[in-house]
Amino acid sequence: MDNGKIKLHEFLWRITIRRIINEGNADKEYKNIMDNDKLLEKICVTPKLLTVENNNKSSDINQILDFLNKWLCRISVKDFQNCKLKESLIDINNNFNLKNETVLNVNLGKHKEKIIETYKRVVVLKHVGSTTTSKILHIINPKLYAPWDKKIADSLGLKRDAQGYIEYIEVVKENVNYLINQANNEGIDDLNKSIKVNFNLENYYFYPKFVDEYYHSKYTRMYEVNRLNEMFPDIVKNFKMS
Repeated sequence: MDNGKIKLHEFLWRITIRRIINEGNADKEYKNIMDNDKLLEKICVTPKLLTVENNNKSSDINQILDFLNKWLCRISVKDFQNCKLKESLIDINNNFNLKNETVLNVNLGKHKEKIIETYKRVVVLKHVGSTTTSKILHIINPKLYAPWDKKIADSLGLKRDAQGYIEYIEVVKENVNYLINQANNEGIDDLNKSIKVNFNLENYYFYPKFVDEYYHSKYTRMYEVNRLNEMFPDIVKNFKMS
């Protein structure tokens, strides 16, 4: 179990390495769904309009499935089409909507139950596990919900259930604030903006995605900083531009 705070230099190193290695062209696949304004509007605002035609590859549900599988979720078409995701998204939108919250401003004491119930509404679906659930929640609100996987949860000592996920959001929130404070001390006024400018990323990239990338590099892929750190001796200097 690792309860340590994220150090700024290692954080910047890991999200840089991720883009140099560019596993599976992940940024491109992420952009494919996050740039799809019509689909995101349905998912987040009017889920009752989501199309679910099983034999139509361009149906909304099949587009969501395609993205999730490119994000390594490995769900069959038949299983996903029968999992009732549309109904869960309607329920979340009607009863547990937190679309205006971000990991920076969310009051977890006030909204804890909404986040837990949102998680439960998705994870309960057949063939949708905790990793896929976190990615679906991230699509719903990328500024609040952070993806995770088994290795990340295990490394942080968290159970892969609704309670574990709210604890994960707490960890992400604490670390984001810690990173921002470190960045300010390094002369970086807006860490999120600096990262996006450096990598020419769109506005929907936000702290939960970057923290997930950090954890994925550290726990899922287990990249060792010391082995490649000599390649980036001045990495923090490259981010002093906001």
